[in-house]
Amino acid sequence: MANTVYLDEQFHHGKYVILIKFEYNRSLIERCKKAGMQWSYRFKAWYLENTPANYAKVKSLFNQEELKEEALIQSYKSRAQQRIRDRLHKEQLAEDLHPQTQDSLKSFEHYMVVRNYASNTIEHYLSSLKIYFSYHASKSPTELGTNDFIAFCTNYLVPGNYSKEYQRIITCALRLFYKFQKRTEVEIVELVYPRKTRNLPIVLSQQEIHAIIRSAPNLKAECIVSLLYSCGLRVGEVLRLKWIDIDRQRSLLWVRQSKGFKDRAVPLSKKMVVLLEKYYFRYRSKQYVFEGQYGGQYSSSSINQTIRRICQALKIRKHVTAHTFRHSFATHLMESGTNLRIIQVLLGHKSSKTTEIYTHVSEFKPESFRNPFEELDRFDN
Repeated sequence: MANTVYLDEQFHHGKYVILIKFEYNRSLIERCKKAGMQWSYRFKAWYLENTPANYAKVKSLFNQEELKEEALIQSYKSRAQQRIRDRLHKEQLAEDLHPQTQDSLKSFEHYMVVRNYASNTIEHYLSSLKIYFSYHASKSPTELGTNDFIAFCTNYLVPGNYSKEYQRIITCALRLFYKFQKRTEVEIVELVYPRKTRNLPIVLSQQEIHAIIRSAPNLKAECIVSLLYSCGLRVGEVLRLKWIDIDRQRSLLWVRQSKGFKDRAVPLSKKMVVLLEKYYFRYRSKQYVFEGQYGGQYSSSSINQTIRRICQALKIRKHVTAHTFRHSFATHLMESGTNLRIIQVLLGHKSSKTTEIYTHVSEFKPESFRNPFEELDRFDN
């Protein structure tokens, strides 16, 4: 039937989304657009992030007789069952661990908490260590050597097709764990990280950024996007920003306890100061500059969803997220001749090597390059 709407679920751009599929129907397409859905060329379907609110929105958009949601329900059930299996697997891993390993992991967890490691880092490190030590369940950590690590990589990680990033997390966790243990058969320097793949960041042109800011649906969205670009902030830094962190007299913005628990100062442009003042008198947020509907921090998903909608309306085909404006800020600074060290300080990078990636995406200037092919003409005479 032409009006039958099929719902399904897929993992897309780092999150689970509801796919909405139907044969070409102008009326249904307009409903999807008005609801803020995006079109996926990969799946040939409209989609929304799979949240209870978005599911309810989809249900309200279409008549019940139009909907066929068996695939969506089955996918959701499968994911729920997988979560149960994962939880049972983690419990089983804890039971399988050598008694000495369990004590060592508790001490290591306390060590990381005391050293003020991020909660996500602690969770990921402990989870990966449990997998490693359960693989060698018959031995205690002090009995394991470098050859055991190599065997784990060869017989578990590689055949399991685990990502390079996951392999790096396990290696980082083991290096820190054995540094903490001190007495061990493992030579830390022999725990080699897998080679890291580096993708060049997506960068917007200044014309595209201007168009996105001008197309913001409201003053809050305009202010957020402008701040992301004008100060090169991470989305978490924008969300944690408080009014007391803005020094209007000196035109400075203080980024508190950012990545690596570091503070840094970022210069504010005069235009940005004016825009923030306009925003304050409109919204009167209390603690955080950008607050949710019921107070507290604004959500990163709301920011990215707004950006996606703007880019879709402007027909910008690049995969744009909040972080894209930070990449664009750094690249445009480099193209204007700003010193690499200054860009490193503004972005809060610990190493200049991280900042150097923007040298690879700076706009190519043909006038500064002469192709050697042109030089071959001189041999004609």
